[in-house]
Amino acid sequence: MPICELTIAKTSIRKKDAKQIARIANSIKTFGQVYPVLLNKVGAIVDGHLVVEAARDLGLEKVYCVRLEHLDEDEARLLSIALNRIQECGEWDVEGLAFELAELELLDLDLTVTGFEIPELDAIIGPQEITDQADNAPEVQEHSVSCLGDVWLCGPHRVVCGNSLEAASYEHALAGTKAAAIIGDWPYNLKIEGVVSGLGKTKHKDFVMAAGEMSQSEFEQFLTASLKHCLTNCQNGGVIYAFMDWRNIHLVRIAADKVGLHHLNTVVWDKGAGGMGALYRSAHEFIGVLGTAKTPVINNVKLGKYGRDRTNVQHYPGANKQGSSASKALKLHATPKPVELIGDLMLDVTNPGDLVLDPFLGSGTALIAGEVQNRIVAGIELDPRFVDVSVRRWEEWTGETAIHEETVKTMIELVELRAKD
Repeated sequence: MPICELTIAKTSIRKKDAKQIARIANSIKTFGQVYPVLLNKVGAIVDGHLVVEAARDLGLEKVYCVRLEHLDEDEARLLSIALNRIQECGEWDVEGLAFELAELELLDLDLTVTGFEIPELDAIIGPQEITDQADNAPEVQEHSVSCLGDVWLCGPHRVVCGNSLEAASYEHALAGTKAAAIIGDWPYNLKIEGVVSGLGKTKHKDFVMAAGEMSQSEFEQFLTASLKHCLTNCQNGGVIYAFMDWRNIHLVRIAADKVGLHHLNTVVWDKGAGGMGALYRSAHEFIGVLGTAKTPVINNVKLGKYGRDRTNVQHYPGANKQGSSASKALKLHATPKPVELIGDLMLDVTNPGDLVLDPFLGSGTALIAGEVQNRIVAGIELDPRFVDVSVRRWEEWTGETAIHEETVKTMIELVELRAKD
């Protein structure tokens, strides 16, 4: 029936909601008009006012209607109230809903057409269970399979053995796209051997770059160069999380200002237990939260509207704390991060299927967090040994096999191939 011929009810019993109209319009675009507009005998709308509004916004001239000939006008008014009220009654079977949504998510369908917002969907579906696999990566090997320039395809993720100070590394990692967010554990310009490793059984070699060999000025230049690449390769409105210790967090702010990033906040990661230190043992790290533009960022926290209470002090047990998902990863890397910490940062500012860049991949925690939270990860790592660890860790977690992009070989096959050369 032509929309122009419909009569709006004299009294509106529900407030007009622009967001609800947009949801209905999205549903009509996806499924068509599956819910008819109900009319009384004289053609006045009984139910479906917002359907008509949504159809009009979509440029439709007609909507499917059903005329309720068996009801008089007063009965139709009563029905209008009943339909609105009855739709409000009842509760979701949350377990059944989560199962259904999780299965549909695997089909790469747009779940927002259901009317749920992204933060609601993330909360309902929940992350994959994080088992010991998440931090049970293989040992770091003295001789690596990977070489500089290698690109590994780990399912939808890409891992590049390259330098985060070089544009080519980002080109290979992102393959022509831009990241929705960047989460990176920048090196702190501290010696690892004999300092970060401490006196315990676990020993680590120095990182291949920014391991105490740089002056403050040189380290500032290092941060500036890498953050400039991050800004170039992050979407407008994206967020960059830069991990840093107390000694150099001020340099992150200085470097960010130089390249035009906006300082949104500084998060304190409370590890729950002290690590190495002199007068005071360090039990925290800083995370610089940087914005790529003054435009609003994706905000999936919404002041806890959907139950996620997030502040700028975040509590996750560190690698030296029993029960941390980073504890086993300590044997692989000097500064491992909990999968939960990285995963929650992904949830805060990205949507399912979004691309997240880690320019200092280390032992591959971002890959596991991406699997857990349904985000795609592009990682850059300079040390070939850690590239191997990241790829093998992902393989162990998923049960899948990574493929070397250039040769289309698995890691085992590449070992044999390079042994012949």
